[in-house]
Amino acid sequence: MSIIKACIRCLSKNVKRHLHHDKVEFNYFPLVMDWVCEDCGYRGIPIVFCSEEDYERFISIAESHKSDRDREE
Repeated sequence: MSIIKACIRCLSKNVKRHLHHDKVEFNYFPLVMDWVCEDCGYRGIPIVFCSEEDYERFISIAESHKSDRDREE
């Protein structure tokens, strides 16, 4: 099983830990601002999925809801 992390804002999987070289690093305690999306610049905790299948299903549902909202406007 592979864990997938995705950006809350753009849903990209290009999310990385931002390392603070001047501070003590607590690897077991991911602080909110330690995560950065390399695509949109969002800083915060990513969405975590248990599998690629779960991630793809979430993307599909999110796109479906987005198109429903667009039709309502």
